[in-house]
Amino acid sequence: MNARYAALLASISTSLWLVGQTPIAPVWSQQWAFGQDEQPVLVPVSLDNRVAVDASNGHVYITIDDQLEQYSPHFDLLQHFASDGTDLTPEPIPLLGNVPPSAFSPANVESTRDLVVRNGVVFQQRELMLGFLSNGTAGSVCATNGNGVQWRLGLGPGYVGYGGIVLVDDEGVVVVRPTQGTLMHAVDHDGWITWSTAYTSTAQVRDAVLVGNTIVVLQDGSLLLFDRSTGASLGPEVPLFAEGVAHTIATDGMRLFFAYADFTGNSVWGCAQLDGTVLWSHSIPTSITFTEMVVDPFGRPWLIGNPLTEGEAPLLIVTGSDGNSYETFTYGTSMNDIAMGDGQAYLTGRLDNATSTYLIAIGTDLTTAVQPEAPSSFAFYPQPASTSLNVGGGLRLGAMRVLDATGKAVQVPLLTASSIDVSKLTEGIYFLEADGRAGRI
Repeated sequence: MNARYAALLASISTSLWLVGQTPIAPVWSQQWAFGQDEQPVLVPVSLDNRVAVDASNGHVYITIDDQLEQYSPHFDLLQHFASDGTDLTPEPIPLLGNVPPSAFSPANVESTRDLVVRNGVVFQQRELMLGFLSNGTAGSVCATNGNGVQWRLGLGPGYVGYGGIVLVDDEGVVVVRPTQGTLMHAVDHDGWITWSTAYTSTAQVRDAVLVGNTIVVLQDGSLLLFDRSTGASLGPEVPLFAEGVAHTIATDGMRLFFAYADFTGNSVWGCAQLDGTVLWSHSIPTSITFTEMVVDPFGRPWLIGNPLTEGEAPLLIVTGSDGNSYETFTYGTSMNDIAMGDGQAYLTGRLDNATSTYLIAIGTDLTTAVQPEAPSSFAFYPQPASTSLNVGGGLRLGAMRVLDATGKAVQVPLLTASSIDVSKLTEGIYFLEADGRAGRI
């Protein structure tokens, strides 16, 4: 057994066992009798079913199939709701996709692989199945507003069953996508490429997140780090866990949260630093296909997935920010995606049959043993700072931004989990904006 993996298993030997699931009581819900492929022959049924929140206004967006794409290349519907459940979807309903229905190419299947909404602009990564005889897809990343597509960038061939990951910040979009290796593009908000980088690897890209000015790519059980501004590699790969399946990662702006299913029938999730040091972890004796993980403003990871055992209910796992406790919840017959915003979590998946779709809103206070931690005192030092700024008092930051005196965001890299590099900033007054355990700071 891998020594690192043996150490990880030892660290989780006292973890809680899964003894039950609490049914979720939605604050509000939407349901559709359609929305997903009936039979997941070419692609999993969950690939088109995505949910995202626009942080600027708390609005919720969901994509669902307009018809059965298993047999013809139709578009995806983009539905739009306020945080209280009010339907804001315009008429006609916006359609996502680049390939119109055609009787001449019934084998083509296009799907929404990732969805991000920022300031009213919908960013989507799409994959077009090239046909039954082609073992691959053609990908693209698009930006869409209420007037239609603003821009679209072709990403070239990819692998069936895998799509890209879209990351959006003040600089623009970063899309990470498996090809014959891995290809990354950085695109500004007008659709122009600012840099591209490619590297070959035998490992499979599973997920990616932005941590400050660092792009963190998960390849099987290892982390690859890249500079957000240039795409340059920041060093050799960082081992995180032994190879498994169904990987996903998320971040609170400093720490990294991970989940995967090992090859012995267990599902593992935990928290680590960017150097690969595992801070805490849990394990349950159930093989779960994890589909997504997000972190709430209190630093608690919310993880969803579907057990491989037929007839078992899907799981939402919410873990305390310190990793000491967790609770499990269930809803519907599958959980495909989750997003966070305005004090609510939004989940989508299959309701009670192969093609039905739900969207539910649940309060982030739904847990009992995993309540938010009490606010703690904090300090920033030294002030003034010329090389690094340290965060003291036990404050844990997420979604950190540094703003200059005009309110413009500036890029600063993280040095450790409690310090940032300010050496490249020009002299002046700056503001640190973050979501902490006590809320927005």
